Amino acid sequence: MRNFFILCLCLSIFACTKNNSELADILKKTATIQFPLDSVTNITPYFSQIYEDKGQEYLYYANKEAYTIQIYNLASKKLEKTIKLNRSGPNQISSYRGFVIKNADSLYIVGSSAYTLYLINDKADVLRKYTWASDEIIANSELSNIGIMQVHGNSYAIIKKDTLFVLAAPDLNPHKANFYTKGNVGQWVDLKTGKVGFVLNFPQIYCQKNYSYLFGHYYLTSNEKQELVYSFSGSDSLYISKMGSWSFLNNMFAKSNNIASIESLPSPLGGVTSDEQFYKFMQSKPQYAGVWYDNYRKVYYRVALHEDDTIKNAWSAQPFSIIVLDSNFKKIGETKFPAKKYHYLGIMVGKEGLYLPLGNANNEEIDEENLAYDIFKLNETK
Repeated sequence: MRNFFILCLCLSIFACTKNNSELADILKKTATIQFPLDSVTNITPYFSQIYEDKGQEYLYYANKEAYTIQIYNLASKKLEKTIKLNRSGPNQISSYRGFVIKNADSLYIVGSSAYTLYLINDKADVLRKYTWASDEIIANSELSNIGIMQVHGNSYAIIKKDTLFVLAAPDLNPHKANFYTKGNVGQWVDLKTGKVGFVLNFPQIYCQKNYSYLFGHYYLTSNEKQELVYSFSGSDSLYISKMGSWSFLNNMFAKSNNIASIESLPSPLGGVTSDEQFYKFMQSKPQYAGVWYDNYRKVYYRVALHEDDTIKNAWSAQPFSIIVLDSNFKKIGETKFPAKKYHYLGIMVGKEGLYLPLGNANNEEIDEENLAYDIFKLNETK
């Protein structure tokens, strides 16, 4: 009996070791892709997206330095088109946060002005301008909850039929409690009528503890079931909403093995925090980042940033891991990545896999001649 027990124990240990190994190696590098850069293209990704048209994939890349959107053919690795935005004149877009691809011939540009969206063609002509708020409207309370449209390298806006879904940041002070207790985190825009609405609230944990250093850190993806999936940096869970329901229907546990807990600021919600402590938490404490649904492989990817208290005055310098979940949100693996090599804010999903940009400004060995991505796929041989 004793020998049988020892045998079972050994088999159990072996099985656990094997399973943990499988989890750690769930993503494997399969290729590197490079695009030659000119002297005016920034190497650090600001906003980029892969778009498929007639079976061919294209990389849309926002070049803030040149004020252009550059379109690369992923197969030929060549620059095919450059859309030069206008800072003045009748097609003026004075500044922008990102873009949403409508089709091969037109884009929606999210203006840096809090309440503006532009529809442009591939020649940068402004076809329509959406404006849903102004100082006068806000003063007259025509909208009860105003939000600032949010798109960034880890979160795109989503178009379904004639409605655009996007993140929104409450137009309130993020250091005050009402930002979290009353503000909305979602926005929809009817692209036909121009009407807008602000919906969805922060998870309850944001109303109980001081996570103000994470105030703009939440992310959005969607799946083929017409569901919107949100990742909040301060929560171990993913939150699911159905398009048009405007409430979180469910939340699914999606915790990283490398994050024990998300630390809140020591001051109470709405309390005073020094700038030094605020930025120290923002740059070095563990938190969750972007979430993507991979429609080709039917999995979700979620970034988890690991704690590194040695970081001082550096952004995107933390080591991180990517959690992989199946279409039912069951965790199937998590792979670690080194600090300062990849820029997690520019991750993209394409037919060939998960694209991790090598343009991290903290990397001392960065290749300044090429825009480069390592491509990872699920390790299906494990």
